Amino acid sequence: EQVWQAITDPAKTSKFWFNCAIQSSWEIGSSFELLGPEGEKKVKGVILELDRPYKLAVSWQFVDLPGTENDAPSRVTWEIAQHAEIP
Repeated sequence: EQVWQAITDPAKTSKFWFNCAIQSSWEIGSSFELLGPEGEKKVKGVILELDRPYKLAVSWQFVDLPGTENDAPSRVTWEIAQHAEIP
């Protein structure tokens, strides 16, 4: 659950997403965006798979890096599983 929140909770994502907040309605087929500190869009995509809190797959396309405007979207998948405590 903590990992899920780290990648989906806008209040926490800036720590992991280079000061960007994530924004989505978190439904399959809905859009998501990573927004910079001034609200500028950095990444856009679509929710492809969602099995909260175990799996999230999205299309991923940078929109603010020079030279990436014609790149096809990539697919990013997080598969989250519990593991033994680390001593």
